[in-house]
Amino acid sequence: MRGFRETHATIRVQRGCPYPSTYCLVHTVSGSEARHRSPSSIADEMSELIESGISCFYLRAETFSLNRTWALEVCKAIAERCPKAKWVTTTRVERVDDELLGAMKKAGCYGVSFGLDVASPTIAKHVKKLADPEIAAEAMRLCDKHQLISLAYLMVGVIWETEETLADTDRFIQAIRPDLLTIHFAHPYPGTKYH
Repeated sequence: MRGFRETHATIRVQRGCPYPSTYCLVHTVSGSEARHRSPSSIADEMSELIESGISCFYLRAETFSLNRTWALEVCKAIAERCPKAKWVTTTRVERVDDELLGAMKKAGCYGVSFGLDVASPTIAKHVKKLADPEIAAEAMRLCDKHQLISLAYLMVGVIWETEETLADTDRFIQAIRPDLLTIHFAHPYPGTKYH
């Protein structure tokens, strides 16, 4: 698939996250209030980079589809002004739907990273993060439908981890079947509630 061996440029499109996850460093670095760049400014930057020979992008966002209307406007601007662009981004499984992923694909998106982070209901309660395999699996299947690569980020090693919660994580992964999987070890970052 196109994109893996090509030069990518990172474009910051959104920052800040209102979700209460206790381990997440985003609140310390970018704050809890989401701020979005204008769709036209994103298309402007992409267009300039395409002219210089770069057509693959990482649209960096804490949650690209946090504001669904904005995300659709970004897709429209890219599709109209940057038809050669190919890009990936990051969001949450409960923030995607069929129409949105279709618009992303039409605008050149070829992969979506999902910050699932936790898969065990027990851990989810401690760290204030949704862990719903049905919602996650639906997001992965919608990616399949639109021929988007799905990447699931998961985390292990929080202080409440047990063999049972690790088994929960294994079952979760088997249930949602992402195309790609990244497992991170939990870190108590200074400034987070988890720390």
